[in-house]
Amino acid sequence: MIEKTFDTVRFCLILLLATLLVFQTEAQNILTTGSPDQDLFIDHYDQSADNSQNIQVLLSPGQSVTEWRMCLGTPCPFGSPTPFSEGVRHDIPNTDGTNDISITFSGNIAFVELPMGAVGVYHFRLGVQLSNTTEWEKPYTLVVRQPLRLAFVIDRSGSMECGPGRPATDGTGWDACTMDTLDKWAMAQDAMLTFGSQMNSTNESFLTGDRLGIIYFDGAIGTSIISTAGNGFRPRNVFTAANINNDFNGQYVGGILGRNGTNLGLGLQTAVYGADFFNGDLTQPHRQVIVLLTDGVQNRAPLVEPSGKRLADGTDLLNTQTAADFIQVYSMEFDNSNPGSMAVLLGNIATAPQNYFNVMLSPAGDNIYTPAFNEIFNRVFNQSTPQLINREFQSYALQEDTISQSFTVNGGGTKLYFQASFNREQAGRFDYFVSKDGQLYSDSVDVLTGQFSAMATVDVMADTTLDSRGEWTLHCVRKPVIVYSQPIPGTGTTINGSVRGLTGEPLIGANVLLQGTALGTTTDIDGNFSFNDLPAGPYTLVVSYVGFNTQEHPIGLSLGQTATAAIVLVDPSAPPLRVALSASTNEHRLKTEYSIDQDPTIDHFGGVQVGARLSPKVRLQLNGLPVTDALVTAELIRPGDDRGDLVARANVDPAPLDSSEVTNLFTAKYQAIAAQDPDYLAGLALQANTIVLEHQGNGLYEGRFDKLEVTANCAVILRVATEDPSLGSIRRYERISTAVRFGELEHDLAEQSSSVDETAGGYVHTLTYTPAYRVGNTVRLVGPGWENAFAAQNAELLDVSDGGDGSYVLQVKTPELNTKPRLTLQEEPFYEDRSLTDFGKPYSPFNWNVSLHGGVTLPFNQDHPLQLGSNLSEGIYLEADLGYQVLPRWGLELIGGYYGFKTDYYVAGGGLHLRYAVQEFGEGNLNRLLVAAGGGLYQPKSGDLQAGFGGRLTYERSLTQRLFLGGELAWYQLLDLDLSFGLAGFSLKYQF
Repeated sequence: MIEKTFDTVRFCLILLLATLLVFQTEAQNILTTGSPDQDLFIDHYDQSADNSQNIQVLLSPGQSVTEWRMCLGTPCPFGSPTPFSEGVRHDIPNTDGTNDISITFSGNIAFVELPMGAVGVYHFRLGVQLSNTTEWEKPYTLVVRQPLRLAFVIDRSGSMECGPGRPATDGTGWDACTMDTLDKWAMAQDAMLTFGSQMNSTNESFLTGDRLGIIYFDGAIGTSIISTAGNGFRPRNVFTAANINNDFNGQYVGGILGRNGTNLGLGLQTAVYGADFFNGDLTQPHRQVIVLLTDGVQNRAPLVEPSGKRLADGTDLLNTQTAADFIQVYSMEFDNSNPGSMAVLLGNIATAPQNYFNVMLSPAGDNIYTPAFNEIFNRVFNQSTPQLINREFQSYALQEDTISQSFTVNGGGTKLYFQASFNREQAGRFDYFVSKDGQLYSDSVDVLTGQFSAMATVDVMADTTLDSRGEWTLHCVRKPVIVYSQPIPGTGTTINGSVRGLTGEPLIGANVLLQGTALGTTTDIDGNFSFNDLPAGPYTLVVSYVGFNTQEHPIGLSLGQTATAAIVLVDPSAPPLRVALSASTNEHRLKTEYSIDQDPTIDHFGGVQVGARLSPKVRLQLNGLPVTDALVTAELIRPGDDRGDLVARANVDPAPLDSSEVTNLFTAKYQAIAAQDPDYLAGLALQANTIVLEHQGNGLYEGRFDKLEVTANCAVILRVATEDPSLGSIRRYERISTAVRFGELEHDLAEQSSSVDETAGGYVHTLTYTPAYRVGNTVRLVGPGWENAFAAQNAELLDVSDGGDGSYVLQVKTPELNTKPRLTLQEEPFYEDRSLTDFGKPYSPFNWNVSLHGGVTLPFNQDHPLQLGSNLSEGIYLEADLGYQVLPRWGLELIGGYYGFKTDYYVAGGGLHLRYAVQEFGEGNLNRLLVAAGGGLYQPKSGDLQAGFGGRLTYERSLTQRLFLGGELAWYQLLDLDLSFGLAGFSLKYQF
């Protein structure tokens, strides 16, 4: 009996889960039992209020606490060091080392105080020794944060409804839809379902002040932008799957979506300044977050400016005056085939370090969006809700019956989330099961099934015997084709059924036979069939359709029974089923910080440019202490070719832009290529490169990839593997997207032209411009789709026309003919400090240059008698030049040099030369021929200072926009000495 009492004491812990207290301090006790080896997460606290909690040891009669121990992250051995004294306050820092909370011990109670403003994550371990020598020790985690106000801003434009789920033939679809074969609106609905499911299943991670809301937007002004249920933010506990389905189905699904374009600016502006949402309020005691979801096909006025922080009319969209934005934006792009301008824009909207941009990279037609949306969820709640354990993409034959994936999960998890996401509407055709260490687990599993994805949630805390540590497997088992009903009165049996393709479309006229009988039928316009008044007995349905695999399904029916057959035929030529299987854990002991920086930093415009190096970084802390022995890898996934250049050079005829919502030539040409010559896009196949991140100290791991070479959407997948004695194997997975934009623009890489017309109040310049950049010796066109990213300063940009081949026609108005405007593309300048009348002439943004020259000196009059009494022979020369570009082809060079001869004779001096670019030629004008001539003063080794003159012929090859390598021939004449000599050598020039 005594031993049993001791066990009870050892395994019982009274843990206060403090109810949220606003503007007051009050300790409350809620009894909770559990094994000391099982981590119990402590509820989140509102940082705007003082809070406190008691941690109390349950004592048997006559027992007392003889010793308390408190450690930060490490075990607390008894006997050493000295026990904590009663009544003495001890500080507990958060994982950033600031905003301490405090703990005081008295008797059998540990009193924890969380002062107002103590934002952070706090890890500590408590150890207790009782009078009967019983000891226990347990880890704790406290999260103190602001309440959350989360607004979903969702694109409901026409392109979002494209796909088989909403065909035009049923009267609700859009007959102008040419985008793709996927129903992105249904995917958005699935994403919201899983988002809401995690919010409401993760109860220990939410505050009562948390609020959520939805804004739908299209291109119309005002009327189409509404809040869910018309009341803005709602408490999270009513943001349920049922409510989400009602919102989607009641307002848009089955009806007509917005066909007016994609108005990102107005949607975001409504979220930021709308009265039902943030209302632009900097003083709200909430963490304010926007999750933007769009396919970004057509961004109509009012446009978001390229920086992503202002509208085209000059209205502030987001406040960036403080170090941290008062509204954080997480954006996701649904369509990887869209032009880079949209990806860069969405990346810029989410540029703050704590914000997040996500884009899928799968080939067109094979995108799986819901897991990417789930990654945003993990980012929004990075310190308090699920961390992604792993994700695996797999392909399966379309008739595969079982799909499964195993995941290694560490201990300490309170909730586990297993998700299956499909690239077709297949989620509802599977049942979902979870097993642990090979044993089927059925308790406390909640399954939510959408059209494209399903999520199984395991509530670890609901089962006190369950530990999250182990090998978990998600099983997706295809549902039986035949579903039987209960027997009904009657003398015959009935077989009803439907025949459909994998995407759910009815197969009209499919043949359905009863094997061994003369009975047969065909499916009607809805794909349905029926056999009535059949005698009891076994039957076999034989279903066939031209171009599809024939299927046989045995059925055994009793008298009066009805069977319903839902038959899905498989097109053998169809690509395999793509499935993303993932697992997340609600575990708070491991803190992870992920980032990718570019090195060197291109900081004058922001974003990542071609030519940069990505530097992934991961910081790990376990129980508040650095993790120094993890294996951390980074995998860079990117297309193999530059999609802007590829599309620009394609010789295809896109569909008329006004035939659908596609008003962007990039998208129109991309679709035309995919339809007419899909092999042309083979270069866009994804490539991967993996590196191991090195530990830099204090739990920071870092590495670096080679220079980026293509404009594209890229992703870096970070994987963490480490071991812990109490938690077991720990695995983490993080995917970070980045939009890599074109490199530094070079004006002369493609032909430009200009014309001018005088008009009332100024001059209108018509500029033909083909933006291009280079990678090594390769010239790349920026390509179509960037017309909204052009801007002009000190001039008025009247119009931009996209030629589709990488060229643009700009109409620019200046007040004076010689006005010198500044023209930019995505804030990258490509013309300034010159009149637009010179637009078609050679141009460099760098007016100054320095160059070094060296080579062989060749005397032309070797027999000329010198004062030294000897003849000249070949030597070497060295020169240094400083140049300045005066006009498009004209420049000045200030030259200084040393010209030596083998007869121990030299000439030193310098002069001023006038330089002219005779011709620029070759692909991208990377080669040019220069001539220069001028005079100066020269000092021979012996003799007086001499006047002289000379000329130079140089052939240059540009290595980069700033660096040139040349070969040169020159000639100099010293007048008084009648000395002439030539030079043959090389030059290296740098422009600035």
